[in-house]
Formats: sequence, structure tokens, C-alpha cells
Amino acid sequence: MNESGCYQVTMGCESGNQRVLDEVLNKNLKLEQIKPAISKAKKAGLLVHTFWLVGSPNETKDEMEQTIKFASNCGADSYSVSILCPLPGSNVYEIVMKEKLWWNDNYLNQMIYRKSLFRVDGFKNAKEFERWACDQNALLNKGNKILVKQT
Repeated sequence: MNESGCYQVTMGCESGNQRVLDEVLNKNLKLEQIKPAISKAKKAGLLVHTFWLVGSPNETKDEMEQTIKFASNCGADSYSVSILCPLPGSNVYEIVMKEKLWWNDNYLNQMIYRKSLFRVDGFKNAKEFERWACDQNALLNKGNKILVKQT
């Protein structure tokens, strides 16, 4: 890939907690696969950007912090931490509806404007959770390489 001009790959790792990957996100990924995949890409001369989700239904704050810690030690060049948005029709949306996890009843109108739509363990409100996620993005990306290829 590098020889053909590719300079960066992105990996949707999603969580640094195996329970969340298996039981909530139904992601067919084992944590022990992530670091070797990143290492191989970097050895091939590629930058590696990773995507991480926080705020899955019934995910605890401790599990989210495990994700941030795992991400910070995975060897990637850069990171995106996103708050999970339950899209209508998805399994996550059904869980949030069934368990009535919305921060408020106006969730459909806010879906395109807000980052956090439903209650998350360890946070008093959406704004507090959004600030935490933003801080984690800044912490993980502090001093990382620029992702734009210089010509």
C-alpha cells in the first residue's frame, strides 16, 4: 500500500474493553489483535489513525476510561474519540429506547445537533460527558503527527 502512495490507514477499534466490544457493539474484534495490526501498518511505513467510541448503553465510566488508557498505549499516531450516537433501526437504538436512556424526550430533534443523546454512567448530564470526551481527544492527540501528507 505504501509503495502505491497510501500513507495512512484508519482502524475502527471502537473500545478498549472486551465486554463492550462483544456484548454491546457486537464487534468481531479481540483486543489482542489491535496492537499487532497497528505495529504491522507502521512497519510498512504507514501512519495509523484509530477511532474509538465512548458512551455505549450500559458502558460504565470505568470501561470508558479503560478505552482511553488502551488507546493511549496502542501505538497509533492519532485518535478520534466519538460519543456513540444510536441511529434509528440499530441494535443500540433499540437498547436505548427499551431502557429509556435518553437525557430528555426531545432526542430526535437533537440527533443532528448534539453529541450525547442518552444518559451515560458516571456523568450528571450531556454537557459534562461531552466535555469529558473532548478532553480525551485532546489528551490522546497531544503532540501527535500531522495527518495531512506534506507535498
